[in-house]
Amino acid sequence: YMRPKIIVLIATVLSLAITSTVQAAPSVNQSALNYLQNSTQNNWTTQALYKLSAPALPSDHLLSASCSINDYAPVAVCASAIMGITALGEDPREFSGINLVENLEDIYQTTYDDSSLTLNETVLAIIALRAAGESKSNQTVKLAKDYIINNHNDDNGWPFALGFSSDTDVTAMAVMALLEVGYHFDDQPIAQAVQFIKTNQSDDGGFHGVWSTDSNANSTAWAISMIYKL
Repeated sequence: YMRPKIIVLIATVLSLAITSTVQAAPSVNQSALNYLQNSTQNNWTTQALYKLSAPALPSDHLLSASCSINDYAPVAVCASAIMGITALGEDPREFSGINLVENLEDIYQTTYDDSSLTLNETVLAIIALRAAGESKSNQTVKLAKDYIINNHNDDNGWPFALGFSSDTDVTAMAVMALLEVGYHFDDQPIAQAVQFIKTNQSDDGGFHGVWSTDSNANSTAWAISMIYKL
């Protein structure tokens, strides 16, 4: 298994974490670190603290990590637990006493078969499985990759779920997931998706999502994350 290479899934915190590559922003990172360390810990804060190079990552909340088909957005629940545990440098197949990788694979197949799966969850499944060290040839990874490729909208973006309009956030996430499974920045699905995201950049430099033309931190953070991944 491996620690996740690019994943911090609290978008506004991610936008702070990204500034770790900018020399002028150590005080911002320290503020973000202090805020997170004093917050209630969950799967997402663990990933953000890892990205901010926290000296010690809290782990007690992940000792009981679990997921089941009865959860709301069950694939996302599994994926977030896996990514939190891999941020600790631990194996999500063993750490909480449950094989979360196997759970995710089983739940993904179930939700795929009953058509309750969202594209948002599909993206997270790939990112989590790759973070856990699963190969590009993993059956669930391959199934998820094909689902993404076959379900973009006519504008070359991806929606949260089938039938919705394309969204900046999900499209940026989808690009990062496809890069994890072997696609390159100049491959057609990636290049076209990047062009879609460019159309959602506002005059103030930020990016907006599907629900509003106003820039927001979430969409901007996902777009920046995608750019760094490219």
